[in-house]
Formats: sequence, C-alpha cells, structure tokens
Amino acid sequence: MNFPSHHSHSAPLLVFYHFIPCPMKQQIITVVYTGKGGQIMNPKYSILFIAIIFLTACGTNGSSSEGSANVIEGRIVEIKETSILVVEDITEAKAIELTSDTLMDAEAGAAYWFSDAENAQELQEGLLVRVKTGAIAESYPAQGKALSVEVVEE
Repeated sequence: MNFPSHHSHSAPLLVFYHFIPCPMKQQIITVVYTGKGGQIMNPKYSILFIAIIFLTACGTNGSSSEGSANVIEGRIVEIKETSILVVEDITEAKAIELTSDTLMDAEAGAAYWFSDAENAQELQEGLLVRVKTGAIAESYPAQGKALSVEVVEE
C-alpha cells in the first residue's frame, strides 16, 4: 500500500496507526488517508476518526455478574416446583385470582417466570417478593433465573 508522502499531515497519522489495536489496521489507515473518491481527508477528520475507532476498541462489555443483576418486585401468581411467576403492579387479591393461562387477558403489569427459586416451596401465591435475577429472556411472560427471592414486608 502506498501512502502519499508529499502532504504535511501524513506523518502524524502514521503515529496513530501504530496504536490502533485492531486486526484491520490496513483497512482503517486506507480510509483515513484516501477518504471518499481517493481524495486526502482533512487531518482534523482523520484524527477524529482514529480517536473514535480507538475509543470503541477500548470499551468494556459490562459482563460482570454482580453488575448485571436485575431486581424485580412483584406478587407471586403461580408456583411450579422451583419456578415462580411474578407479576408487577398488582394487588394481592388479583395475584391469587390470576394464573399463567389467564395472564394474557388480564390487565396486569410485567410478568416474569423465574426458575431455580431455592425457597419456592416455602412461598405462596399473593406474596410480595423482590427477586434478584441475571439476564432476562424477552418473551411473555419474560423468563430468568432467580438468584435470590426475598419476601417484602408490607
């Protein structure tokens, strides 16, 4: 690849080239130097482009298990072995009346099936609980694994 050497802004860009942690260095540097239609890019835009690429490469993925925990508060509508169905923003009477089959037709808040609720057999329908969970699958009702289930005193 031949880079233009007769332009004053080409040398500083080569310094950035060596610091880009990307397997596509040649493609990036080609875009920086040639721009659209083979014309030399303005040095300000070239440096801005390289800075954006560099900052994007240095981003974090946020996959920490502690930081990615969600907390859902709602009432238990149904219990099946170690899974509980929790619905937000409903009364105790409504929670006891609802089932997973009637949930779609009911005017209720967001619903979640939580699996692996260790204390599921100690709980009962209608209780207000706070469930700590990891990732939640976007279905209806949403699904996730219960990391902990705590009964909320009313």
